[in-house]
Amino acid sequence: AGMFGALGPLLLGVQCGFVVGQLAQSLLAEHDFLLPIADPPRPALVVPNLDAFHESWSIPADDLCFYLALGEAVRSRIVTRPWIRERLVRLATEYVSSFKIDSSAIEAQLGSIDLSDPSSFEGPMLDPDALLGAMQSTEQLAVLERLQLTTAVLESYADAVVERMGEPMVKTLSTIARGDDALAGRPDERAIAHLYMI
Repeated sequence: AGMFGALGPLLLGVQCGFVVGQLAQSLLAEHDFLLPIADPPRPALVVPNLDAFHESWSIPADDLCFYLALGEAVRSRIVTRPWIRERLVRLATEYVSSFKIDSSAIEAQLGSIDLSDPSSFEGPMLDPDALLGAMQSTEQLAVLERLQLTTAVLESYADAVVERMGEPMVKTLSTIARGDDALAGRPDERAIAHLYMI
């Protein structure tokens, strides 16, 4: 257990890089995650991902940029509303503060690591669920459910606003929305849990 305690910061650092790398390849805009932010809203698009999306779905570039910019404007305003930000910060703080590290569970998940064989690190280190599962508590799962419900409501509201405002101006709106869902432009529940873990 002592070895895994010493490896904890290394494992967390590697998994942090892995999760951020995955997100960097799939998110289309800065506010795809409805996270509480302290700074004023600064909508931004992830251009390489936007280009890949555009090529995959053959959508007119102007329509796609307008749709994503509209989504960014709506989502960035939502997360800066004081009561929304306060709720997201409270839930995120509750979630993060209820991590309980179970060294025996970590050892069971990562027991195949052989310090003399660097290739043995690949499986356990690249599976964010391995470390997350060994750190989540029952209380934390209850908080995660409330956090997910809150973000689901906010996402649904944002999507409805974008659809209502964009429909008259973007002829390819339904195709863009289908492609956005298919390409995982919106993060899933496990990604949110992993992000809060790091």
